[in-house]
Amino acid sequence: MGTLRAISKPMVGLVLTGSSLYLYAQHSRSGRVMSTAGSIMLDYKWTLHNLDPDSSQYRSALSNTHTRSAHKLHSLCCKNKGTYIKLGQLLGALDYILPQEYTKVLKAFHDDAPKSTFQDVEKIVKKDLKVEKLDEVFSSFSTEPVGTASLAQVHLATLKSSGEKVAVKVQHPNVREEADFDMAVTEWLTRQAAKIFPEFKLIWLAEETKKHLPLELDFLNEGRNAEKVAAQLRCFEWVKIPKIHWKHSSNHVLTMEFCDGGQVNDLKYFEDHDIDCNKVSRLLGKMFSEMIFKHGFVHCDPHPGNVLVRRRHPSELQKLSGRTSLFEAVKSFFPFLSGRKKPSDVEVVLLDHGLYQHFDEEFRYEYAGLWQGLLDGDVKKIKKHSDAFGVGDLYPLFATMVTVRSWEAIAEKGIGKTEFSNEEDNEIRTEVPQYLGGIAKILNLVPRPMVMLFKTNDLLRMLEVLHGTRSDSSGFLNMTKCCLRTVSYFEGKRDKSTMQKWKRKLRLHVELFAIDLYEWFLWMKSTLHLN
Repeated sequence: MGTLRAISKPMVGLVLTGSSLYLYAQHSRSGRVMSTAGSIMLDYKWTLHNLDPDSSQYRSALSNTHTRSAHKLHSLCCKNKGTYIKLGQLLGALDYILPQEYTKVLKAFHDDAPKSTFQDVEKIVKKDLKVEKLDEVFSSFSTEPVGTASLAQVHLATLKSSGEKVAVKVQHPNVREEADFDMAVTEWLTRQAAKIFPEFKLIWLAEETKKHLPLELDFLNEGRNAEKVAAQLRCFEWVKIPKIHWKHSSNHVLTMEFCDGGQVNDLKYFEDHDIDCNKVSRLLGKMFSEMIFKHGFVHCDPHPGNVLVRRRHPSELQKLSGRTSLFEAVKSFFPFLSGRKKPSDVEVVLLDHGLYQHFDEEFRYEYAGLWQGLLDGDVKKIKKHSDAFGVGDLYPLFATMVTVRSWEAIAEKGIGKTEFSNEEDNEIRTEVPQYLGGIAKILNLVPRPMVMLFKTNDLLRMLEVLHGTRSDSSGFLNMTKCCLRTVSYFEGKRDKSTMQKWKRKLRLHVELFAIDLYEWFLWMKSTLHLN
């Protein structure tokens, strides 16, 4: 009962703030949080009472309690909806810190979030677009959503003016009004949980969500982000960012070009459409490396539902490439030769641009230097750049978190030269539970942008495992190039003479040329093997 009283007292303080109308609207939501939190905390204390932490009985009981608690959290998020679904998605992505019993259950929110009724959707669209009927803007509008997320859902429609097929993203009702209260409750809850389970300090998660949520709830901001990243990634003809229809968009409604394709983790779609997994992994690596190292403007919600892949039609490829001379055809196989390259037969579609992180020049320089050390196995460089991120002597664990590779593989030759093996995978999975305290400490020490980067790294590594491309060293080549260019650019700012600048540029081009030669060698090796 003491635990319940500890929970109730601060919650009453939260509930009794504001007007009586606000209190009434939030009463049932806060009540669910209190009862769920109390139930989970009591379950742990009651189940594990008097059990030896080193015994198999304790481990089994702990695992069962984790599973029960995860389902209670899932039920809470489903009932409270809105911000709680968002938090459920974030928790489901924390494979590197939360027990797998939690992440396994909460990952369901990535593909299946509760939906709003069509009546609510229609009401919001008509109000925001200032029309009395939907058919004033759309000649058709699907009553069922094609996708549902934590803050919004997407409906297919056809523009009346042009006949174009569009995707209309509509914010769930009352999400914005409930967000501040929800975040106050969540912040309190994470602080209470940290007192009881010090190894799972997730206060930073509540703080980051509270900071970024207002931006995610502004769909006009999402549209601006989409146009900005589309301009930055124009160098990649295979990247597709949906076009925004500003005339039919508002803070709560975003109308955009409809783009089809299969989720990047849908292996059956890949098989049915003859899409090369290795190629997709390389393209994703290129895209995110360009965002991180060159522009410092990075998509921070890259779960599989937000990344689609589609195979281009031959007529589309012909239109993109035009007539190609023999010389140009030869050049397309040699990355180190300039000139037009053969267009990709695969297109990557990036969706949901509500949350982006800005990385300043110092952060990008330090991160690029860190990756150089990780790729080359340069422990001195890894330690130097890890210190810049504030992790101190925890740099081996930090390196493992960034790469999802063992410290032995990193320190021996570098991950760019060491193939990933099943033995290494088993070693990581076995040892991670021993370092949960260190992982939590690192997450509280590093700059907040680094936490967002862990999500991006997790997606790329997860897809490599799923596609069976984890041991393909060619996937790191483009990242190596980006790191070289980034470090050379920022260090070049300190060059005092023209000679120093020329030497640096020459060294950079030689190193890039060597990587291109190696890339060509790997391509030839793969081609000969296939034949």
